[in-house]
Amino acid sequence: MSFNFDAALLKKLSSMTLRARYVAEGTLSGLHKSPLRGSSLEFAQHRQYVPGDELKHLDWKVYGRSDRFYIKQYQEETNLRCYSAVDTSASMGYSSNGVSKLEYASYLAAALTYLLVQQNDSAGLITYRDSIDRFIPPRSFRAHMQYVMDNLEDLRAQGRTDILSVASEIGRRIKKRSLLIIFSDLYENPGELVKAFKYFPYLRNDLIVFHILDPEELHLNQRGDVDYVDMETGEALRTVPEVIRKEYLSQMKAFLEDIEKGLRAHKVDYYRISTDTPLDAALSTFIEGRKRLLL
Repeated sequence: MSFNFDAALLKKLSSMTLRARYVAEGTLSGLHKSPLRGSSLEFAQHRQYVPGDELKHLDWKVYGRSDRFYIKQYQEETNLRCYSAVDTSASMGYSSNGVSKLEYASYLAAALTYLLVQQNDSAGLITYRDSIDRFIPPRSFRAHMQYVMDNLEDLRAQGRTDILSVASEIGRRIKKRSLLIIFSDLYENPGELVKAFKYFPYLRNDLIVFHILDPEELHLNQRGDVDYVDMETGEALRTVPEVIRKEYLSQMKAFLEDIEKGLRAHKVDYYRISTDTPLDAALSTFIEGRKRLLL
């Protein structure tokens, strides 16, 4: 049975919980085991090595495949705590295809929250702009999942971002080892982004970044005279896309490469996604990527 998890169609469903369930269960129907754990009765998963871990738990097979150090974890260590951190700044409100970057991010965060709670792990939510707006600690029960869904349903894009300030605040407020998943268009200086995010893996937190962009931002396919307005500053520019497209695409390519290279150099998992990507495809790519690394 085939499903269509196009975000514009999912937007028509009545609730965030229903969207999350459709995407999560539809995605898992094509997978053979849980996205975050192994199948052994004892061994459960890996996590990235940090200074101070016992070397006897290093998995050298994983090192041989990935050139990264990972520690084996066992069942008693696997109560996963996950925070979805969603950027709600004004630029996330942009849409050229009926679904904004913020809406797409919220659907993806909701699906991951659903998956986590279904396997009895704990899911929480952080929303931010130039500071943290909402900080919901992870819990594993259904009523809490619904609370997270309600908050995701209520998000509005407004204001500006200050990623260095936000990352510092998140680091202070996360007290226990956790999985942190960032959902953002990352419209910051690449050097500032890397500086903001690079310390999380060394603080015993696993960091994943979903870089969410609109297809028009990636391709600049508009024609004729167009007024472009910075959604966070209000600054406007009138130009002809056909004239600037080549230089724009060159600079965008460099911007994206700088971010990906910088984050991966610090062991941050990075996924770039366009909002015209079906949500189940985005989610399954992430799940299969994690499984390939950790099996």
